[in-house]
Parts: sequence; C-alpha cells; structure tokens
Amino acid sequence: MKQAAVVASWALAILVGCSPIEGPPQVAEPDAQDTRNVDALQVTEPEIVARRELVASDVDPAVAARRTVVVVKVVATSKPEIIKTHGGHMSSRMGDVDGGGYVTWLYCRQTFDVISALSGDYTGPELELEYSYLDKTLGCLLPPETRPIQIGETVSLALGVNRSLVAVIPDDERSRDTLDEIVRYVRNRPPVARSLMHSMDAFTIKIQYLGPEPDEFFSAICTTSRDRPDCMSSQWLIMQNLSHVWAHQALDHLIRSDWWRASVEQTKPTDRPPVDHCYTISVVAGLTEVPAQPIGCGKVALKRLEKLAGAIQYDGGVLSQFLSPLSAAIGKPTDA
Repeated sequence: MKQAAVVASWALAILVGCSPIEGPPQVAEPDAQDTRNVDALQVTEPEIVARRELVASDVDPAVAARRTVVVVKVVATSKPEIIKTHGGHMSSRMGDVDGGGYVTWLYCRQTFDVISALSGDYTGPELELEYSYLDKTLGCLLPPETRPIQIGETVSLALGVNRSLVAVIPDDERSRDTLDEIVRYVRNRPPVARSLMHSMDAFTIKIQYLGPEPDEFFSAICTTSRDRPDCMSSQWLIMQNLSHVWAHQALDHLIRSDWWRASVEQTKPTDRPPVDHCYTISVVAGLTEVPAQPIGCGKVALKRLEKLAGAIQYDGGVLSQFLSPLSAAIGKPTDA
C-alpha cells in the first residue's frame, strides 16, 4: 500500500512537472572549513542571472499602476546587501491539483543613481531601496525563483507610498509597453487621488441614501480603519478593517469612472427631500476629503453602484445586501 502511494506521488509530480515533497528540506551541518558568509549572498552567479526572472518584473501593469506613485529610471550603484532572510511553507493550487512547499525570501538593501523621474514627484540624484526576492523554492506549483537587481544594471522602478517596491521594469524593448502603461496612469491620476493614496490605512468610502424612505434603504461605510464609526443607525452597513488591495481597487474604479468630476444636475441634493431613491458618495483618507458627490437616482444610481461593488468585491458581499432594496424597488437597470 505504501509503495502504491509513493508511485502515485511520483506520477502526480511528473504530471505537474515538479518533484514530490516528503518532509522539510534537510540542512547539512556547516563544515569546519566552510568560510562562506553573508557577503557570498550578495553576488548572484552569472548562470543564475541568466536563468531567473528579475524581481517584481512579471507584473500586470494595470494592477501595478494602482499602487504606484513614482516611476524612476535608475542604475544600480551597489550590490544588493542582504539584511535578513525568511523561510516558510507556502500552499498553492492549480485547477484540481494541490501544491506547495518550502520557500526562502531574501531581504536586501541597495543604492541607485536616478537617471530620470518618469512620473511622480521624486527628486534627488540617489535612491536607497529595500526589497525582497524569492531566492529558493522546494516543492510543487510554487512561484518561480527570482533574482535581485545587479550592480550596473539599468531598470525603471515603480514605487508605492513610502518608496515601497511595486514593480521593476527591465530596460529593454520587450518591457516598453508595460512601462508606458504604468507611467501614463500615474501621470493622469487626479491630484486629489494622489493625496488619498498617502493615507490608505484610513481610506473610507461613504455611500449615503437620500430618498423618501430612509428607514427602508441602506447607507454604507467601507473603510480600511480598524475602528468602527460611532453613532451609526441600523440603516448603515459597516465594512471595516478592509485590505489595502481593496482600497486600491476602489480608488482605481473611482478614477476610471471620473466620478468626482461628473455632475448629475437633476440629482443634486436640495433642501427638499428627493422624490426618488438617490445616493451620494464621499471619500476621506487622512487629511484629504472629497465631499459628497451625487451619483444619480433610481436606475442610474443602481447601475453605478453595481459597478462599484463589482470592482471592490467580486461576490458583492455586504454591498449586495446594501443594493437589494434598491434593486427590488426599481428592478435591474437597462444597458446604457
């Protein structure tokens, strides 16, 4: 029976193109004559450089652009200095096949000369950056091993808030479209959206119902903050402690839909209670606040809110509950 299990394990490994794992990797005891030290980790072997992809270079440009605030073209002036390592188990899945194994990340510090700022507000001739890369894997269906940026190598860096590394774009023709898409998105980001990105720990969207039946329809607050808003009635649905991924998706949707510039004249709030089911959206993050903007009434509001819900929650989640009374009252919107 045990022999059959081993054969099955090897058959599955051959099928998915990796070796079976029977336990943690065995680490040999250091030899008394072994003089290797941390400096050895700073030099990547030429064959490794040729075989591995550059760290953070295999990215979806649309996803990377959401988190990027600065794009700079640089040349590395130092070797990557290893400052710590981290190893652990990672689980994975491809279709009906489960994978996983052991991975080792290296965290390094490196300096660069800035050739030019392609977008964003970076100034200065030099840049010091800390980042991590996947150095070793042992298992099945794991991400590919990557390499750090080599001394003398020219690349473009997409950096997020606090100079966190979002993407590394190689300086070659194959990567030109990726670089152009990220740079164009960052350059065209509205100034208020740039300000909002610097306080993603307290990014909050407030969707408020303004209509004739306030006791029957919901309003909603969606926030990355851990603190629950005070003094909210039962008609307010609260989504709190949301991830930064959620916040970037929400902000990206608002940017692409240009919601703060659009004006819906017939649904602007007035002193008189509206006769239709109308909604406003406001956004706040840190000291930056975008006041409530009307997004429409009835079917127009429903259509826009459904698109927002689809952008920030794939299954609708709490926002499905939020939209259900409006959907039931007016039916699904027609295509426009």
